[in-house]
Amino acid sequence: MIRIHSTIAIIDATLTDFVEKGRAKGFAAYWQMILPLGNVPDRVKFTPDEMALLLSMNIDLFNDLGPYDEIHNSLLDLYETYGTKRVVTLAKFGIQEMDGGTGTHELSIDDIGWLTPRAYELNNLAEGKIEKAKHDRVESKGLLERIHALFVKEFAFSPKLEFREPTI
Repeated sequence: MIRIHSTIAIIDATLTDFVEKGRAKGFAAYWQMILPLGNVPDRVKFTPDEMALLLSMNIDLFNDLGPYDEIHNSLLDLYETYGTKRVVTLAKFGIQEMDGGTGTHELSIDDIGWLTPRAYELNNLAEGKIEKAKHDRVESKGLLERIHALFVKEFAFSPKLEFREPTI
């Protein structure tokens, strides 16, 4: 669960960073601000032994945590889908001019007509990623805190649980 929360927190911080930098450059649409991930983290799958241990200790936590490997993996799937669609969409145009990490290209009326529905789809995917990452970050932190408290109680040890803001 530590890795799940860490991955979600990094994705949330990365998306926030992209949006803040994009808005500072004057962009209005998320698809213009958010780049694909260069390296998608590994998927996570809870083992039957992990879930059986949790079930034997706390059924409510078992029920709340049970789907979280798939919740984590679905965020990665969403990011990959977005990245693939964005690369394919922007490949049509190329880059005419670069300003740091921002490329620009003049669009014809036909280009705008072709791009508009694809940009709408990309923006919706990006908005979904942002909302999901923010929600899942809070929820996964709460689950991690509950697991920590359960293990402290059941196994009588006190490892330190500390949350740090990812550095992007």
